[in-house]
Amino acid sequence: MKQLFIISSIVLLSLSGFAQKKANTTAASKPSRTAPLERWLLTGEANTWVEKLAVNNTSGGSQESKASYWGFGVGLEKNFYYPKWGWGVGGGLASGTAVGGDANTGLKYFQARVPWMALRVTPRVFWRLGAKVDFGFDLSTYYKNSEWPTDANGQTATSGSKLITGGFADLRARIGNSFEYIQSFGMVYKDETMYWRIGLAYRM
Repeated sequence: MKQLFIISSIVLLSLSGFAQKKANTTAASKPSRTAPLERWLLTGEANTWVEKLAVNNTSGGSQESKASYWGFGVGLEKNFYYPKWGWGVGGGLASGTAVGGDANTGLKYFQARVPWMALRVTPRVFWRLGAKVDFGFDLSTYYKNSEWPTDANGQTATSGSKLITGGFADLRARIGNSFEYIQSFGMVYKDETMYWRIGLAYRM
């Protein structure tokens, strides 16, 4: 009986060692994951930028001024995360008001609370600085609609282009597991003025 027990123990240990070796071989031969982690984000953000404002009077005179835009937007974004980098694309709708002109000099055209609305498309690429911080570059394009009113003297104004775009630095920092802080800033193409977007995203 004692010999049978010893033989049984040796067989069981041998089988256990074989199973462990097979498991290690399987784990070693299993390829590393190359597919990215995909994540949808629902964003809420504040947007502000400055554009050139061209003012014209009824006599053919003109003056260059500035228009400042401010507003809020919502958007949807999808990101693809690799171990060291990632990319994404998003879009959204924003609206707000603008103020522009100069009431004290030149043609003295000035308007405030001019409504505007814009559609946004934003592809981005980023580097993962840590488990919860990304820094990258995005190329935002806005299709903007705003109508500057004619003043009491018949003067008109035109602000920038309906299609505005720019390349912006983009910083992201995750807050817990569900939220992500967004900050994007850079130069608006053609007008060469600053653009700034700050917001919060919900990670779905």
